[in-house]
Amino acid sequence: MNVTDPTAVLLADIAEDPEEDLPRMVLGDLLADRGDPRGEFIQVEMQLAQEQSNQQSHLEQRRRALLGRHALDWLGPFADAARRWEFQRGFLHVEIPAERLSEALLEHPCAEWVEHVRILDCHFRLRDSLLEGLLRRANSLHFCDDLNLASLVGRLFLRPNASRLRRLHLEGGMFPTPALHRLALYHARTRLLELTFSHHTITGHHVEVFVAQPWPDLRRLILRHCSIAAEDLARLSEHFPGRLQLLTE
Repeated sequence: MNVTDPTAVLLADIAEDPEEDLPRMVLGDLLADRGDPRGEFIQVEMQLAQEQSNQQSHLEQRRRALLGRHALDWLGPFADAARRWEFQRGFLHVEIPAERLSEALLEHPCAEWVEHVRILDCHFRLRDSLLEGLLRRANSLHFCDDLNLASLVGRLFLRPNASRLRRLHLEGGMFPTPALHRLALYHARTRLLELTFSHHTITGHHVEVFVAQPWPDLRRLILRHCSIAAEDLARLSEHFPGRLQLLTE
């Protein structure tokens, strides 16, 4: 990172804590002052995220106008690679099949504005270089349908840029207890803020691993469409007071 470039500094601040609004707002103002339309777009998105007022309709219209004019430029090669995309609070969230990921895609300048990547069909093995590229660009990763989560989690957290990861979502596939052991062992390297499991069976062995660790930085443990016994859920609730969310919608 170029520490003399205020844009790079603000991007690093946003990556450090994606839930903080102030760095995004400052970045929007900075880019707008430079005449960069992305700055106004960030300003509009932040206002939409924060306000419920009679300005909502005007802001939505301005947002659509900016996207209509600039979305293809901002997406770059992600327009073809991504199955779905959207902007949230000024940054790009994409859904991409694993076979469409490449080092060239993640090195493209547009990838600098990618915050969240949902990777589909992860039974296609993701090379270490791709995991490193994902971590270098996105601080929020969502892996779907992986048949070997133990290996994926182990390799993910051993990557040099694993410290940038703030949100991790693991969906479907097999989730053996050794995978959770690896996650619990390595998560302190990342300052992980949010951890989500979808469509898994959470066993008593999983819960034992969870409660054996303090998870000091974790703000939310989310179980989405997960099967878990009542006594195990009670133990998790006690260990993560106010931080455990059970989603069934």
